[in-house]
This record gives sequence, C-alpha cells and structure tokens, in this order.
Amino acid sequence: DSDAALAAVQAAGHIENVRLTTVHYKLDWSDENQVPVWSLTLFTELNHNELEFGHARVSARTGQVFNLKIDHLRIPNSEGGVE
Repeated sequence: DSDAALAAVQAAGHIENVRLTTVHYKLDWSDENQVPVWSLTLFTELNHNELEFGHARVSARTGQVFNLKIDHLRIPNSEGGVE
C-alpha cells in the first residue's frame, strides 16, 4: 500500500527524520513489465516555502524501490538551513 511505499523510500533514501509537508502519490503501470508502480513526489519546508526534494518509483507488489532521486541540498537540517 502507499504507506509501505513511503516507508521504503524513506529508509532507502535515509530520510526517515526529514519532515515531510506533502507527498504526492500516483499509482501507474511500469513501462517495462506492466506491473503496478507507486510514483511518489516528496516535499519539505525550507524558509517558509514548500520545496520538492525527491521522487521515487516503488513496486506496488513487492515494495522494492527501483528509482530514487533525492536532492539533499533542498533538505533542511535541524537548525533550519540545508544539509
């Protein structure tokens, strides 16, 4: 399910402690072998602005993350700056 897909992405990207403001979910079919795939777009807040910082594709059947892009320069650190 979508919660498991998000947990897999957070673990794979080592972003478990990043505060998420929004997650966009889309359930598609993969181009390669026509299996259901979650497409997730991740957002966080930096300087009172919501910023997109990550995108992932996760198998809806197995939970395997097979495409993950995280822009670590857009992730705020604990002091409110970027990492």
